[in-house]
Amino acid sequence: RQMCIRDSYSAPAGDETSLILEGRAHVVNEETGEEFDLKAGDIACFPSGTPVRWTSTSRYLKKFWVITQENA
Repeated sequence: RQMCIRDSYSAPAGDETSLILEGRAHVVNEETGEEFDLKAGDIACFPSGTPVRWTSTSRYLKKFWVITQENA
Protein backbone atom coordinates (compact mmCIF):
# COMPACT_ATOMS: atom_id res chain seq x y z
CA ARG A 1 0.00 0.00 0.00
CA GLN A 2 1.33 3.41 -0.96
CA MET A 3 1.14 6.17 1.60
CA CYS A 4 0.35 9.71 0.48
CA ILE A 5 1.20 12.68 2.68
CA ARG A 6 0.34 16.24 1.66
CA ASP A 7 1.75 19.32 3.36
CA SER A 8 1.37 22.98 2.35
CA TYR A 9 3.45 25.80 3.76
CA SER A 10 5.34 28.92 2.73
CA ALA A 11 8.81 28.59 4.36
CA PRO A 12 8.48 31.77 6.44
CA ALA A 13 11.84 31.29 8.21
CA GLY A 14 13.93 31.91 5.07
CA ASP A 15 14.97 30.50 1.70
CA GLU A 16 14.64 26.73 1.55
CA THR A 17 16.96 24.23 -0.12
CA SER A 18 16.00 20.54 0.08
CA LEU A 19 18.01 17.47 -0.93
CA ILE A 20 15.87 14.37 -1.42
CA LEU A 21 17.65 11.51 0.35
CA GLU A 22 15.09 8.74 -0.17
CA GLY A 23 11.73 8.37 -1.84
CA ARG A 24 9.78 10.57 -4.23
CA ALA A 25 7.60 13.66 -3.97
CA HIS A 26 5.40 15.81 -6.16
CA VAL A 27 5.81 19.51 -5.37
CA VAL A 28 3.51 22.30 -6.58
CA ASN A 29 4.29 26.00 -6.40
CA GLU A 30 0.79 27.17 -5.45
CA GLU A 31 1.50 30.71 -6.67
CA THR A 32 2.68 29.91 -10.22
CA GLY A 33 1.24 26.43 -10.73
CA GLU A 34 4.69 25.00 -11.55
CA GLU A 35 4.96 21.30 -10.72
CA PHE A 36 8.04 19.22 -9.96
CA ASP A 37 8.52 15.48 -9.51
CA LEU A 38 11.49 14.89 -7.22
CA LYS A 39 13.39 11.70 -6.41
CA ALA A 40 16.43 10.70 -4.36
CA GLY A 41 19.42 12.85 -5.35
CA ASP A 42 17.34 15.82 -6.55
CA ILE A 43 17.69 19.30 -5.05
CA ALA A 44 14.86 21.84 -4.85
CA CYS A 45 15.21 25.52 -3.89
CA PHE A 46 12.39 27.91 -2.97
CA PRO A 47 12.66 31.57 -1.91
CA SER A 48 11.21 32.48 1.47
CA GLY A 49 7.45 32.86 1.38
CA THR A 50 6.92 30.69 -1.72
CA PRO A 51 3.66 28.77 -1.18
CA VAL A 52 4.47 25.13 -1.98
CA ARG A 53 2.58 21.87 -1.51
CA TRP A 54 4.57 18.66 -1.04
CA THR A 55 2.92 15.30 -1.74
CA SER A 56 4.87 12.17 -0.92
CA THR A 57 4.48 9.70 -3.79
CA SER A 58 6.41 6.86 -2.18
CA ARG A 59 6.14 4.95 1.07
CA TYR A 60 8.90 7.07 2.66
CA LEU A 61 10.26 10.52 1.95
CA LYS A 62 13.49 11.59 3.59
CA LYS A 63 14.94 15.00 2.84
CA PHE A 64 17.69 17.20 4.18
CA TRP A 65 16.51 20.79 4.58
CA VAL A 66 18.62 23.91 4.80
CA ILE A 67 16.89 27.18 5.67
CA THR A 68 18.92 30.33 5.08
CA GLN A 69 18.09 33.89 5.98
CA GLU A 70 19.91 37.07 5.01
CA ASN A 71 21.10 39.26 7.85
CA ALA A 72 18.73 42.16 8.31
